[in-house]
Amino acid sequence: MRYGVSYLTKTCIRTIPDTFGSVDEYLKCFVPHLLEETRTELSSSLGSLSKSPICRISSAQATKIKISDQTSNSFDVSVIAAEGNRTKYEPKCGDLIALTNTTGPRRVYDLNPLVLAYVFSVKDELRISVHLSTSISINEWFSFRSCVYLMNLTTNTRIWNALHGYGCGNFSLIRSVLQSNTEKTEHAVSFRDWGNDVLDIIRSANLNASQESAISSCLETRNQHDKTCVKLIWGPPGTGKTKTVATLLYALLNLRCKTVVCAPTNTAVVEVASRLLVLFNGSSSSSENSTYGLGNIVLVGNRGRMGIDSMNGDLLDVFLDHRISKLAKLLSLSSGWKKSLEFVIKCLENPEPVYKKYLLRRKRQGKRQKEENRSSKFWRVYKKEF
Repeated sequence: MRYGVSYLTKTCIRTIPDTFGSVDEYLKCFVPHLLEETRTELSSSLGSLSKSPICRISSAQATKIKISDQTSNSFDVSVIAAEGNRTKYEPKCGDLIALTNTTGPRRVYDLNPLVLAYVFSVKDELRISVHLSTSISINEWFSFRSCVYLMNLTTNTRIWNALHGYGCGNFSLIRSVLQSNTEKTEHAVSFRDWGNDVLDIIRSANLNASQESAISSCLETRNQHDKTCVKLIWGPPGTGKTKTVATLLYALLNLRCKTVVCAPTNTAVVEVASRLLVLFNGSSSSSENSTYGLGNIVLVGNRGRMGIDSMNGDLLDVFLDHRISKLAKLLSLSSGWKKSLEFVIKCLENPEPVYKKYLLRRKRQGKRQKEENRSSKFWRVYKKEF
C-alpha cells in the first residue's frame, strides 16, 4: 500500500469537473481526494518512524468500559517526555499517534499490533484523552510503553466537516460560487473613487496591473449590498496573492470596513496578518499612533500552532488572548479600577458636592504646605545662627 497505488486512488479518485449539477455533487466530489491526501500523509509518516517524535506512557485509565468483554475505545492517558535522541513530543488536540510496545520504533513492523489513537482532549502537557482505532482490553495497555506522533488531523477534520455540511446550514456562499454570473459586473473602477488614502496605499505597495485590478474589483463589491458576491484571486505560487490580499485588507481597514479573514492553516493566517502589520506600521499616519491604532486588528487562533511568542512583538500586540490577559490585569480588583470608576460616576452624577470637597481639600493642602514652608524656613535660620 505504501509504495503502490491505493485502492481508493484506483476506484474513487476522478478528475475534478469544470461544472457541477448541484451543491451536493460539488461537495461529494472532493471527499475521495481528501481521504487519499490523508492516507498519503499517514503512509509517509509510517515510513519515517525512526525520525518521528515520541513520548512514554506512564499510565492509562479507560473512560468507557463495556461490561461484557471488558474492552474500551477511549482512555485517559498520562505521558512523560521520552529520553534519548528522539524529538521531545507534547501531544496536542487532533494528533494521530500510534501505540507501541517499544521505546523507539524504527519501522512500521515495530507497530505490531497496529493501534492508532486520536487525541481529542489535552488536560495538560502530561495528561491526554484518546480514542482508539480498535477495541482493546484494559490489560493490553500494560504492553504499550510509548506513543509515536504520526500527523495532525485538525485541518483534515475541518475540511471533512465542511464537505459534509456539519454545523453549516447556509450554502448561499457556495451556490454563488458554483452558479454562473450572467450579469456583467466587471467594469473599470478608479481608485480615486475611494479617496486619497486608498490611492496612497496602492501606490506604496508597488503592485502590478493585474494585482491592482483584483483589488479594484473586490472594493467594488462594497457597493453591492443587495446580493452575495464572490471574487476569486487566483494565481500560481509566487505571483503575489498574499501581498495582494494584505493590501486589499489594509485598504478596507482605511475605509472602516469590517472584514473577517479565514484560512485553512494557521501559517496562512499568520502570513496575511504579518503582511498587513508591515503595511500598517510602514504608513506615516499609523506610525504616529503606534500600537494604539492596532485596536482595529485582531488575530485569533491557536497561539502554539501559530508560533506566536514574545519574539513576535507586532503579532502579540494584536493577538486576542494576549489582549485579554492584559485587560484582566488592568481590570483586576487589586488595580483599584473599581474605586476610580465609582468616583468618576459620582462626579458625573452629582458634581457640585464633589467639587466643593475638592476645593476644601486643596485649601487644607495649601495651609499644610505654608506651615511646612514656614517650619523649613525657621530651621534654616536656626542652623545659620547657631
